[in-house]
Amino acid sequence: MDQNLGQEYMAYTRKIPFGNCVHDAYMDILKTKIITTCRDVRHIILRAKLFINFYVLQYPQENLLRGIFHQQFWYTVCQLVNNRRPTNSRYLPENFLEVWDEFRRQYPQALYRTRLVSGASQCLAEACTELSTSYTNAIVEHFEKKLIYYLKYRLQNMFVTIERKVINDIAEKYCYQLIYQGTPEWPNTVNELNIQDIRQRITNFCLPLRDLLNIRATLVTLSQSPNKTIPLLLFLLAESEQDHRNSTPYDVRRLPLPRLSSVLPSPNYHW
Repeated sequence: MDQNLGQEYMAYTRKIPFGNCVHDAYMDILKTKIITTCRDVRHIILRAKLFINFYVLQYPQENLLRGIFHQQFWYTVCQLVNNRRPTNSRYLPENFLEVWDEFRRQYPQALYRTRLVSGASQCLAEACTELSTSYTNAIVEHFEKKLIYYLKYRLQNMFVTIERKVINDIAEKYCYQLIYQGTPEWPNTVNELNIQDIRQRITNFCLPLRDLLNIRATLVTLSQSPNKTIPLLLFLLAESEQDHRNSTPYDVRRLPLPRLSSVLPSPNYHW
């Protein structure tokens, strides 16, 4: 396009009915192959996501955490799911294949042994590109929301006498900024008598979270290294799950139990 039209051109697309662009003699064959390929890719992607989410929760290793945001990694996992020999092991941790072998022995349905139709590997590669993008977006778009929600919940339990609006200001303007190495500002709405003690307690609460994140979490850095946030997100999830385990049917709380949210996208057929 660039060679024929140059840089200054505008592309237009137009939808054409399937029956108008395919010869009648090939319509049934092509439609069957399209449906079969979509079915096979969907089954493979679902199994790949199930296994990777399981692996991340069991072994949150740095090498794997980098891999889940790359298309080549997902294509390798899909090859394993499809009972084929992987062609690229660049992002695989040392114990990855051993864990996969144990997983498929425990869950035989994790394997999808159906042979793909000719040319379907290109569709699978494109699906893996979408997978890597969706996992990146899941981190970049929801990291701030998840962290601030956790901070508000913890602070409300730590300081039950402070108004919720003040707690929200502390979480957003001070705690979040401190954790992601921004510019923390202590809100002027805090009018407690022991303000210095409160501030010190909150700072001591935030510093371990900042050390666990260990990056300046901007949109640019999150997009470049989304794997850096997963250890912190796993910690937040573990703390919230512990609250649920410690609760009893007759537990009287000022606040309801925290919401549980998945660190990575949940596997489903509508990927």
